[in-house]
Amino acid sequence: MSDVDGKMETVEPGETKDEADEELQRVCGSDHLSDLARRMWREMEKDKVLDASDQQLADDDVRKLMNGLHTIAKQTGYLTERMRPFPCETINFSGNPMTRVGCGEVVQFARTHGCNAKMVDLSHCQLDDVAATDELSRLVKNSGTWRGSSSFLNKLKLRGNQIGKNGASKLIQYAHWARVGYAAPKDELPPVFVIDLSDNIIDRPMDLAEDLVSKKIKVSTSSEPKEDTTVHLPDFDDQRHAPPEPPPKRAGPGGGRPRELPGRRRDDDSRHDARQADRGPPRGGSYSSGECWDFQMGRCFRGAACKFSHAAGGRADRGRDRGRDYGDDRRDRYSRSRERHSRGDRRDRGRDRRYDRDDSRDRRGRSDSPDRR
Repeated sequence: MSDVDGKMETVEPGETKDEADEELQRVCGSDHLSDLARRMWREMEKDKVLDASDQQLADDDVRKLMNGLHTIAKQTGYLTERMRPFPCETINFSGNPMTRVGCGEVVQFARTHGCNAKMVDLSHCQLDDVAATDELSRLVKNSGTWRGSSSFLNKLKLRGNQIGKNGASKLIQYAHWARVGYAAPKDELPPVFVIDLSDNIIDRPMDLAEDLVSKKIKVSTSSEPKEDTTVHLPDFDDQRHAPPEPPPKRAGPGGGRPRELPGRRRDDDSRHDARQADRGPPRGGSYSSGECWDFQMGRCFRGAACKFSHAAGGRADRGRDRGRDYGDDRRDRYSRSRERHSRGDRRDRGRDRRYDRDDSRDRRGRSDSPDRR
């Protein structure tokens, strides 16, 4: 494969060079990413290193760059078969502001076309516990199942990210159990897996390591790990303080005033007075300035601390009055119902008497008719 004017001859049979360049630029979306893809491919063929470090690649840029590399592999005729891995032993995407989404693109590549890589560098990115749990956990396991064979990473660099205690614990345990459960002869067992988690935000890292050891996780933080160690953590005690959490939002649903819990006692005198003034007098009447309307309605929880009067004649008397009124209403309804029924009965009896008289007249008329004589 040769270079012409600093560009590679990435042309398939029956395709012109301009068409290949246009296709690569369309896939990458910009000249910068297409040129970067060509440079990375040349370096990978020469040094077996896929280097995209310090390129300010966001999540979408990482995806387009991966698509560009696959396009070059097809144009050069390298992918003679779909499951042929790329010739890289190191994958370096450090120093890029990618998050969980971009990390997932790199992990997927490392488990498929980059499965021959023994070291992956994702230092100084923007990876947190979610990225560690959802994406990196797939990378620390068996990474070569794509081709039906087994292969493991030897080293994973995650220095300078935002991984906390939870994400670090999951990564260490996944890596340990993947290697312990791998059935192979002793001379074919995977080597010690090195995870560089320094300069993250892991709280009390040495306590975490001791806790994992108590759970029979063969992890070591010393410079010279033991022979049966499965996971080595260099400079694990070198951690940053976690950034302060943002204050909780006090706004309620819809951005309004926060909703208060049911049954909550309100001891603010000014708010109590304002509610008393805003509520107004009771329906159909008024009350003096010394009476507590909340107490009369059964909603005052201030007790003896209330500035208004809880005198007799409040809720209890109002309840009795309501009960008395309700009883009177029931009696009135019953009386009106009885009266309606009695009027109906009288109408029915009067109608029956009229019918009886008519029948009597008809019978007498038939008995006096000439035919009967």
